[in-house]
Amino acid sequence: MDVRRGGHHLGRWARQTATVWLAVLAAGLLGLSPAWQAVEQGGFDLLTRWTAPGPSGLPITVVLIDEESMAHLGRQWPWPRSLHAQLLTQLKSAGAAVVAFDVLF
Repeated sequence: MDVRRGGHHLGRWARQTATVWLAVLAAGLLGLSPAWQAVEQGGFDLLTRWTAPGPSGLPITVVLIDEESMAHLGRQWPWPRSLHAQLLTQLKSAGAAVVAFDVLF
């Protein structure tokens, strides 16, 4: 009798484990699909807007590095760190109290 119970318990455990692994595999494959990525990115954008602190009373300037900027400087990306240093020097001279870079170096 104990063997039968143990076997039944083991069988149920194996089914549950297989179900969990199939769910993990399905979620992983779904996560790779372009449709899911679009949903995920849209959800992230929506949550970002909902949780944004709102307009700031501080004077904030965003410096955009775009194709026009690169053409003006005659350089393509990535820029040398010395060029970023020159930008920081100019921003400090202009009165910037804080500068944040969102760049993958």
